[in-house]
Amino acid sequence: MLKENLAVIESEIQKACQRSGRARDEVSLIAVSKTKPVSDLMEAYHLGVRVFGENKVQELADKFHYTPQHMSSLLKELTGYNFSGYILEKKMQAARDYLLNTTLKIKDISIACGYQNQEHFIRTFRKYYGTTPIDYRNQHSPSIP
Repeated sequence: MLKENLAVIESEIQKACQRSGRARDEVSLIAVSKTKPVSDLMEAYHLGVRVFGENKVQELADKFHYTPQHMSSLLKELTGYNFSGYILEKKMQAARDYLLNTTLKIKDISIACGYQNQEHFIRTFRKYYGTTPIDYRNQHSPSIP
């Protein structure tokens, strides 16, 4: 079932890339693994998924039977970020991709990136990129049909 689901998702990503004029390798698939057992994560990994999303270091650590402290150290060693820094980096990359390659409203982008509050998303984006999401889109994106 996972293999079939990934095929459908990949097809949708390909279509979105064609519509936006982006290359497939510019788009990241982040597998949300929050409630899934390690066996599902391993299957997804063997099917080619390489980026997994968790909301809390404790959730990730529990899956691999590590302490949160040990998991944090491993993550820092592998990515150069602490857990929250890594999550922020991925959210801001996703926000940038949405801004540059879709016509989604800022509210919808904030929700897609895991923010319940649009104003919090805008403040976080401004702090990260030095400009508001709408100004970033206006300055950097090609015209999207």
